[in-house]
Parts: sequence; C-alpha cells; structure tokens
Amino acid sequence: MNWRQICTLVVGILIFVLTCLFLPVNRVQTMTVVDESSGTEETQEVGSAFHGYAFYSSVNQTQDGHEYRVAKMMLVAEWVLLLILVRTFMKAFRDRPKLPQTPIFHRPSSADQ
Repeated sequence: MNWRQICTLVVGILIFVLTCLFLPVNRVQTMTVVDESSGTEETQEVGSAFHGYAFYSSVNQTQDGHEYRVAKMMLVAEWVLLLILVRTFMKAFRDRPKLPQTPIFHRPSSADQ
C-alpha cells in the first residue's frame, strides 16, 4: 500500500468510529396498555420519526412516553456507503505500473532490408 491508500484507510476507520459514537436515532412514542382480561401490561408503539443523531450514551434515555432507538437501517446504509467510498478511493489511489520507455516496435532500418 502506498501512503495515499494508508491515509484513505485511516480516514475511513475514523469516520467509522464517529458513526459508532454518534448514532442516527428515531424518537419513538410508546404507550402502556393494561389488558383487562389478563391484567398484563403491554407497551405499544404509537409513532416513530427520525430525530437526528445522538451520542452513544444518550440513546437509551426515556422521557414522557418517548424513547430513542437506533435507526438501524440508516446506520447500515451509512456503513455500506462508507465501505464503497473507501474501496473506490483505495482502487483509485493504487500505484500505476510504469510503461517501458523504449518503443516495442522498431522501424526497419536500411541494413535490415
């Protein structure tokens, strides 16, 4: 690997770590319902919407019937896009083979005739 490929790999790893620290989250509204016949409590999801990005440690906080969950499909899409970009740049930055300076075909000289 040359230095450009190494830099690409390091930047890709740093971006991957950042996507793991700052996760895309959905704000999910839940409601607890008591089943009258059996007396059990059930939690039902009422609504869900993309809320942005949150730090890893603040994802599991619940407030007033709202819960934050990781948007797994968006996270996987980010990782796949990052993998494709790093792979493309790695291929683009590879060393090109040097072509020979001497011509392959020689013109016939007058001595060869």
